[in-house]
Amino acid sequence: MPAAVRYASVVVAVAALAVVVTGAFVTAAGPHSGGSDIERLGSPLTAIWVHVRATAVFGISFLGVLAYLAAHRRRAPLQFGVASGLLALVLAQLVVGETQYRTQLPWGLVLVHVGLAAATWAGSVSLAALLFRPPLTATWSEAIEPERAAPPERTARQVGTLS
Repeated sequence: MPAAVRYASVVVAVAALAVVVTGAFVTAAGPHSGGSDIERLGSPLTAIWVHVRATAVFGISFLGVLAYLAAHRRRAPLQFGVASGLLALVLAQLVVGETQYRTQLPWGLVLVHVGLAAATWAGSVSLAALLFRPPLTATWSEAIEPERAAPPERTARQVGTLS
């Protein structure tokens, strides 16, 4: 995996964390952060301004990593599968977030939105970890049916010494 793709995946993970944190600040600054006697945390416009930019960094870097993995999916099917799963999480998060905003934040949707945010961040970290340290088993079929996989070749570095 090229270093640029691996480092871009770190940007994805850090930006995903920034999106989650700035999303919390948007909520804290907005009208739905508690009762009428609760003091708001900052300005909603400033919070949204930062959140939109963090989201843009996440989106652009993630699409770059996803595009590379899509182009090389035969060589990295597991990594492409994880990135595709992350794309599904992000799309679900967008739909739930927009729906909850337009429906006055029903409690059930808020819980789903928070859960998807956590899953998106965890998926981003998992993708970065997978791109930096791919497993010895690198295909879906080998992961699902390990008894059918060929035994991995061990290198001198993995064994520790040249025998």
